[in-house]
Amino acid sequence: MATHRFPFMRIGAGYRLQPTLPLTLRNPQNDLECEAIALIDTGADRSLLPEHIAKSVGHDPYDSGLDRHSVSGIGGAVTVVTLPFDLLVWPAGAQARETKPVLHLSNIELDVQLARSGADKWIMQGHPVILGQDDFLGRYIWTLDYPNAALVLRVP
Repeated sequence: MATHRFPFMRIGAGYRLQPTLPLTLRNPQNDLECEAIALIDTGADRSLLPEHIAKSVGHDPYDSGLDRHSVSGIGGAVTVVTLPFDLLVWPAGAQARETKPVLHLSNIELDVQLARSGADKWIMQGHPVILGQDDFLGRYIWTLDYPNAALVLRVP
């Protein structure tokens, strides 16, 4: 069983160290990619991406053919659409493509949060990708090592 350690990182100014993963999100329909830092959220049922990430890889989250639905979390209810992504997780400290990804999930359905206003779009620019249980965390063995500020992933 392969084991990978990821140091906790600060997301935003003034926040404490948090469990995160370096990843690449790819649109499987056109192969456009975006690199991001994802926050591990063991309290989230599903993963959540801000709309600007979906747009940066060529998705149109406002396409009238998409089903919009509401999800609720600690911050209240938000409107989302579900879109396909390839998700690649890189070893800690590695630059994308310098090495083989630790995980490569193809064509998984992830929720994309839609902005409610222009101000909302600006605020969401600083939000990380949130990785939740049902579509990501529940697939693997994770250890949150708070004394050593590290996230440990074991891949069978």
